[in-house]
Amino acid sequence: MQPSDEIVRVVLELLESGGYEEVRLREVALRAQVSLTTIYKVFPTRNELIVAALEQWLAIHADPRLLPAPAPAPECLYDGLMRIFHRVLEPWTEHPRLLAAWVRSQREPGGYRLFEQATAAIEPASRVLFEGCEPRYAEDIAAVVTNVAHGLVWQFTNGVIGAADILPGLERTVFRLTADNGRPTPSTRHVRHGRLPA
Repeated sequence: MQPSDEIVRVVLELLESGGYEEVRLREVALRAQVSLTTIYKVFPTRNELIVAALEQWLAIHADPRLLPAPAPAPECLYDGLMRIFHRVLEPWTEHPRLLAAWVRSQREPGGYRLFEQATAAIEPASRVLFEGCEPRYAEDIAAVVTNVAHGLVWQFTNGVIGAADILPGLERTVFRLTADNGRPTPSTRHVRHGRLPA
């Protein structure tokens, strides 16, 4: 194991146990059994270190490119989008401090890479779902869902909602945007009778 691998492992442990503020370089060096000089050679700033750890975690746990191929039967837009969102968001729901650190790190130098990584992972998987759709329709769906996702994540970061509330919020949004484009499911039939899914 390279020293940088052990450093990243320690950073992820600290983020998981205490969040962004818990990552102190002296503590990282002590736990990883390396010098501060070694850390600074590989990671020029504290945020670069946190970003590198989160990039590695995201690539392993929340990359939709790791999704299994969809079933042979045609997949409606709602099912396809929710398949991707479940793959991306369920790991974050199980590790809410990492999600909060992911959001916080994006505000610091180098943090833009986290957003680019997430976009690069989601875009190819979602592009396949919109093949054959009118381009403006695809753009509109993408814009609305992206803005809702950002809003829900920021509400979580500000303590308004829990991490487990993000995915249901997206499910409701995606359903309302795509309900006339696919077959009704048991949960959607309730909506057509005036009741929203729980």
